[in-house]
Amino acid sequence: MLREIGHPRAEEMAKEVNDYRQCLHDRYREARDKARPLPLADGTTIPFVPRMVQELDWAKPDWTITGYGPVRAGGFGAFDPNDELVDQALAYLDAGMPKGEGAYYDPNLKNSEIADVNWADISDPNADRHWLWRHYVEYETMWPMGCHIFLARDDLPRYFEWLFNNLAAVIHKDWRVGVESLDGVPSCAPGEGERWQAIRRMFVNERGGYDCTEQSLMLFQAMPRSWLRPGDHLSVKKMGTWFGGMVDLDMKVADDGNSVNVEAKLDLTIEPNGITMRLRSGDGKPLKSATVNGASAKLGPNDTITLPKKTKGEYKIVGRFE
Repeated sequence: MLREIGHPRAEEMAKEVNDYRQCLHDRYREARDKARPLPLADGTTIPFVPRMVQELDWAKPDWTITGYGPVRAGGFGAFDPNDELVDQALAYLDAGMPKGEGAYYDPNLKNSEIADVNWADISDPNADRHWLWRHYVEYETMWPMGCHIFLARDDLPRYFEWLFNNLAAVIHKDWRVGVESLDGVPSCAPGEGERWQAIRRMFVNERGGYDCTEQSLMLFQAMPRSWLRPGDHLSVKKMGTWFGGMVDLDMKVADDGNSVNVEAKLDLTIEPNGITMRLRSGDGKPLKSATVNGASAKLGPNDTITLPKKTKGEYKIVGRFE
């Protein structure tokens, strides 16, 4: 943004940002190397990347939040989302803590009307493992990290598992809104906005740029295959973007499911570094060919095509599957 307005300190501040990002990365790596490794059931260990660089023992900090610092750093761009530290933090969250070790809430509270009762089975010293999240849903669900990190990593299987469980398990059964913790305090407006943003980013997602380079735009990044059955129709209109302006998208799946027809209208203010669109099939068949306004389009990785790098354009796209 500072470059766009010709700010005289734009490059100096970009260097400061990246110096700060590198400093964070170095301090996290140093803390990981000092921290107590996490033992696994087979006798091996994996690294523990702490939430705060002073928390060098995974068994001592608050179990509900101790593992999420590096994951948030990757999701919000302080680290590259595919950095080794993020990989290791996710592995720790998936592995859980050994039986009888870790910070547990007071078992005397299990019969109280508090949200912690919903986590009794995974916050139990007698359980085989002591997990920090369920199906990628955090204890404090009003800030859903799974959305940011899994889309940034373009990890669709994990994203869809997070999405389903976040919407299915986290919505309060009485108030029909998201909660701070399972069936606990209803979340405030920003927390609800996070869930709407998760759906919005599945269709229109601005990617990258946290290292002060230009951002790119990805369309239809994360369409579940269950939304792409024969005859299905997906559409978003007047979707605002971080580039200014708006995007209209309309996708229709053919009755035989072997192709999709897309109409896309882009009316942006700032030109993205690149514009890609993902064309997925409903049955897992890969994208075989595509045309944009009648012209053959080059296929990119993971069922993607590239649209012209322009601020304005109207496109009729046909994607065909094997």
